[in-house]
Amino acid sequence: MGYNALVLLPTETATPLDQAEQRLRAFFNDAPAQPLRPEIVRHESMLHLLFRTWSLSIYLRADPHVLTEAQEITEILLPNYPDLAYVATYGVRLEISTDLDSTMEHFNDYLLTLEQLGGLPGAMLFDPYAQDRI
Repeated sequence: MGYNALVLLPTETATPLDQAEQRLRAFFNDAPAQPLRPEIVRHESMLHLLFRTWSLSIYLRADPHVLTEAQEITEILLPNYPDLAYVATYGVRLEISTDLDSTMEHFNDYLLTLEQLGGLPGAMLFDPYAQDRI
């Protein structure tokens, strides 16, 4: 099984991929197990984290449909999280997807990455399969 998540961000977020890259580089460069840190490769609208034989991709999306989908996600979440109504105005998101990880060897790498992305200003993490907040 691979992992997937969405990081919804305020529409006015400036350079979200740059911010994500800075946070991830700072975190993984400080990591105690530096030999295990990923290689971080930047593409135009994507970050690729390479952990030896496993990878995690982060795609930037700011298309008009992102706002519509943020409104749909907000409708799903509001019954359990009424304080998240503001997410309906979010028009930027980072989409995270990974290679398969059948032994869950890289689950912590995935969680640590989400933790860093969740620290972006205004970030709200969403699991598209569980249809719930992370």
